[in-house]
Amino acid sequence: MDDIGKKRCGIAMLLSLFLLGLTACEKKEKTNPETGIPFERIQETQETKVRDSREEEEVVWYDFTDLGFAIKLPKSVAIQSKDETNKNALFTAKSNSLKVDVSRWDQVSLPSITALQELVGKVTGQDTEIVKPDLVRVNWEDGGVNYFILTKEGDAYELWITPYVMKDPEVYWKVREIENSFCQEQERSADQEVIKVDGIQKEEIDYLVLVDKKHPLPEDWEEKLDLVYTVNSVGDRIPVERTAYKAYLELKEDLMKNDQIDIDLDSAYRSVQYQQEILERFTEKYGEAYAKRTVATPGSSEHHTGLALDLYFRLDGEEVYENEDLVKYPEIWKKIHAKLAVHGFILRYPGWKNGEVDYTYEPWHIRYVGAEYAGDIMSKEEFSFEDWLAEKGYTD
Repeated sequence: MDDIGKKRCGIAMLLSLFLLGLTACEKKEKTNPETGIPFERIQETQETKVRDSREEEEVVWYDFTDLGFAIKLPKSVAIQSKDETNKNALFTAKSNSLKVDVSRWDQVSLPSITALQELVGKVTGQDTEIVKPDLVRVNWEDGGVNYFILTKEGDAYELWITPYVMKDPEVYWKVREIENSFCQEQERSADQEVIKVDGIQKEEIDYLVLVDKKHPLPEDWEEKLDLVYTVNSVGDRIPVERTAYKAYLELKEDLMKNDQIDIDLDSAYRSVQYQQEILERFTEKYGEAYAKRTVATPGSSEHHTGLALDLYFRLDGEEVYENEDLVKYPEIWKKIHAKLAVHGFILRYPGWKNGEVDYTYEPWHIRYVGAEYAGDIMSKEEFSFEDWLAEKGYTD
């Protein structure tokens, strides 16, 4: 063999040894050096032994009637008292190894599982997956398991399964069985105990409530108010009454799809204290006379209801939200106002003086009253909400 051949042979042998070494390292990384069995197989074997050796534990099915799903829990996972301080709390169960919570989420999406998945991913910052037509799963690094259940109305309920020690095979199988029960409800036997769990009972509010200079906010209003939260494009956290927000989402989708107008919320629900801050800010910026014409007296603001929404929009990728800038686009507002009634909103302050309705024109200020009333109100010539209520006998 010549020198060149010897060199080629030597290089080939070195390359073979190098590749063999890589394979061995890869195998060593995945293998227990004491037994030579891959770690994954050891873990799987341990969990399988625990699962197979466990005595069959008595279980209880909890049927969340209003939400359309059920879960199976071991009887050792005891039901806790409901947290009465949290309006959204629905169900809590706990054992010495894990905890299960169900509550209504304080955010709302359109009644679409893909819209919910997008919102969950945005809020949690985690990877998500749709595991059933109405169920989104979130996996957390600490071992907790989180589901979001979508109702047909667009509400979302959170289900948390929180193991205290995730590496314990006994706990692992309990978590897996709870998860699997989502898909196995139809397999439950007739002799297994079933407990009905009702959804959140919403307090009724009057969507035609009048709040103005002569009519202050009803005393018990805030106790009944069901608020959800959203974050707008400039990073402000906006609270809104739940039903009004769902209607707003439909309005937003309609305008974006059919008119290419991208609206957002500047404000909605405001506390009395926050309203006072706005009045002081407008007084300083625009003067007392302008502030009194454009800002409601604290305690008499429609924004206290959570049903009044102030809009802004994005134009060519830029936010337009200052009052003096918003009024420069009458054609955009005309298109927005044309869509209000069908989604249950009215333009609250159209700008003409009618009786004591003398606020200046506010194209951005809309008010939710419900689709069954909005069309009739806005169909009147030089309409005002006050006059319509008086005509219908709701107010003096």
